[in-house]
Amino acid sequence: MRALIKTLTLSTTILVCTSSWAQFTMPTPKVNTITTQYSTREPHIVTNGTLQAVHGIVVKPEISGRVRKIFFNSGDFVKAGTPLLELNNDMMKADLDLNTANLTLSQVDYERKKALYPKHAIAKSELDAALANLKVNQARVNASKAQYAQSIVVAPFSGKLGLRQVSIGDQVTPASPIVNLQAIDPINIDFTIPESDILKVAVGRQVIVEDDAYPDTKFEGTVKAIESVINSNAQSLTVRAEIPNSKGVLLPGTFMRVTLSTGQPQQVISIPQTAIMHSVDGNYVYRVIDKKVSKVKVKTGVQHDQQVDITEGLKPGEQIVVAGQMKLNDGTAVEILNK
Repeated sequence: MRALIKTLTLSTTILVCTSSWAQFTMPTPKVNTITTQYSTREPHIVTNGTLQAVHGIVVKPEISGRVRKIFFNSGDFVKAGTPLLELNNDMMKADLDLNTANLTLSQVDYERKKALYPKHAIAKSELDAALANLKVNQARVNASKAQYAQSIVVAPFSGKLGLRQVSIGDQVTPASPIVNLQAIDPINIDFTIPESDILKVAVGRQVIVEDDAYPDTKFEGTVKAIESVINSNAQSLTVRAEIPNSKGVLLPGTFMRVTLSTGQPQQVISIPQTAIMHSVDGNYVYRVIDKKVSKVKVKTGVQHDQQVDITEGLKPGEQIVVAGQMKLNDGTAVEILNK
């Protein structure tokens, strides 16, 4: 009897549990979705580069001497040919005056003998000697002028001066630095791109240069030249772009972020990175149709600002899940939270 009662009790318990389980249903997963649409995207490469002056030198004198005059201030913008510094040139000026006087005398002598020679008053050899003496004195004057010119240091090109490194009275030599001179309008920026992107760059392509030192400011330029060889160590190619810099705010040596345009604007589908799920078979997203989800394999492109471009797998107007995917499987019914 006890065994019969125990069996009946166990059977009743199983029936009650089965009935309770049958009444229990899993809650419908709640998800957030977006509707895919086209957006305009310009293909580009983001890299880093360093600003370089178009021309940049340390100005030095051609000859030794003592500094007599300084014609510039630190930080000045100067034109090509502007005098910067004058060395003591008294002896050079005296030599030039002496040679100029000798030249004048030899010119008079030659003109007189040139007039006498047709009258047979002098021999041909005297006329030739006078002409030779004239040419010698002319050469001496030219040499004196060249030496005198070397005593005045001028800017070889237009640009911005740095800090003055000499003072009046200094004894300088051809190795003595006077001041930095940098041609910075326009200014160049050199940067590298991977070898795999060689075909994406060409002279004339647009670049945008940015840096935290210039907040909310973008400097536009164009590719000016491309290196003729690949850097075999880094497997990269060096590219040079030119940027207008009329205000002189960009300075050589600055490390900046470069965005290089690599083609015409394109229409692409871009979705949040949170929508992408990963598996051994590749990337996929959940697409919602009639409140049920289905897995869709996708191919991804460029990532930017927490978004990723989809190159294959989606079309505009499709509803995809961007949050709440962890409890989903192919065919799962879902409740959409977003309005």
